[in-house]
Amino acid sequence: MVEVKIDIERTLNALRPVQVSQPRMVWLCNSEHNVLLPIVIGLMEASAIYAELTNERPPRPLTHDLVRSILGQLDTTIEGVYIVALKKGIFYAELALARGARRWRVDARPSDCVALALRYEAAIYVSEAVLTEAGHEDRPEVGAEEPESIEALAPSQLVEDKEEAVMTVAEVPRSGTADAGDPVETRINDLRRKMEQASRQERYEEAGRLRDEIDRLRNSREA
Repeated sequence: MVEVKIDIERTLNALRPVQVSQPRMVWLCNSEHNVLLPIVIGLMEASAIYAELTNERPPRPLTHDLVRSILGQLDTTIEGVYIVALKKGIFYAELALARGARRWRVDARPSDCVALALRYEAAIYVSEAVLTEAGHEDRPEVGAEEPESIEALAPSQLVEDKEEAVMTVAEVPRSGTADAGDPVETRINDLRRKMEQASRQERYEEAGRLRDEIDRLRNSREA
């Protein structure tokens, strides 16, 4: 196993709410910072990771905060997370738990593992096989034209299973949005950003209202 860390700058750029047209990703790198492992993750997990990285505390506990509270009541802690396999473009991970002298692991998604690792300041490990297969040399000059959606980037199984998937560095979209010339799409993206922020802060009534407005704009454009 190779210990890795989160590339804070790349990860924050990939998780910022304003980047609504880009896939949510967490970037891992080795200690030498010359090998990158980008992982596509879901919106809710991205919000949990972003909140911890930016010390943005929601008014009520998020799911991963709830897990930490439950584990604390059970005198259990998280010692580390392990990304152990990559099958058909999907990452598999394990959460290492400890209670007294007992040690055990449970199957978990990498994004949930990372969100919890941040809350426990636990180490993150990646198997050498996964790093060899999915890791990429850090080449800042690599860029690619932004795709229309995450489905154009990730394996089809990502859309079906909502799991974390591998993405090559060359596929990572550049900063900015491809729809800047479309005022309706710009408005939709702005509303989506506000909806995501409202959801993170558990203002669900407002999030629902914003969602309805997004649907209305989409329907009016398609009419």
